[in-house]
Amino acid sequence: ADQLVSNTSMAKMRAVSTRRWHRLTVTPSSAALWQSTTTGLAAPTAWALVHVTNFAGHTTVWNCSTTVYAAAGTASVSQDTALSFNLDFSPDGSSTGGTCFVTDDRAAKKWRVIVYKATGGSYDREQW
Repeated sequence: ADQLVSNTSMAKMRAVSTRRWHRLTVTPSSAALWQSTTTGLAAPTAWALVHVTNFAGHTTVWNCSTTVYAAAGTASVSQDTALSFNLDFSPDGSSTGGTCFVTDDRAAKKWRVIVYKATGGSYDREQW
C-alpha cells in the first residue's frame, strides 16, 4: 500500500511540476506511470511511458473503484485478476480519484489506498 501511495504522490507532483497530465495505470502486480505528450489542461491525446513499478513479494491489488471509500467497511470488494485501472492527475493537482484495495496472497492483511479528487492527495488505511 505504501508503494502505491508513493506512486500516486509522484504522479501528482510530476503533473504539477511539468504542467502535463499524468496517468497511473494500476494492475494486480504493478503500476505504470504515463505522461501526456502535450502541456496544459487540455484533454490528453497521447501518452509516453515514464516508469513502471512492480509490487514486491506477495502484494496484490485486488480491485480499484472510482469511488473514494474514506471509511472502512463500506465497500464490497471482489478480486479482479484482469484489473487495469487508470488514475489521472491534472496539472492543477486534482485527480480522477478513487480507491484501490491492496492485500497479500491470502487476503490476511487488507489496506485501501485512497486518492482524493479535489486535491489529488493519497493515503493508505487499514481494512477495506
